[in-house]
Amino acid sequence: MKLNTLTEKQKKMENKRNYDLKGYINEINLMRKRIKSFEDYIHKLRGMTHGTTDRSGEIGNYLNNNHDNFREDLRGLNVFINLFL
Repeated sequence: MKLNTLTEKQKKMENKRNYDLKGYINEINLMRKRIKSFEDYIHKLRGMTHGTTDRSGEIGNYLNNNHDNFREDLRGLNVFINLFL
């Protein structure tokens, strides 16, 4: 009796594990499809905005220059404030 109930529980647990595994595999496949569609969308947007060239380096240089300019402005402001203190 006890052996039969334990065997049935084991089979139920195996079935549950198998269903869980199938569910996880389906979710992973759906995520892969979504990622692929996002990659295609990003590629399409890059083509529309940047053409075939990659301008990320230009954007980085622009941001660095603005950061340096902002830093110089802050130094000038500190000097100006110290004159009146």
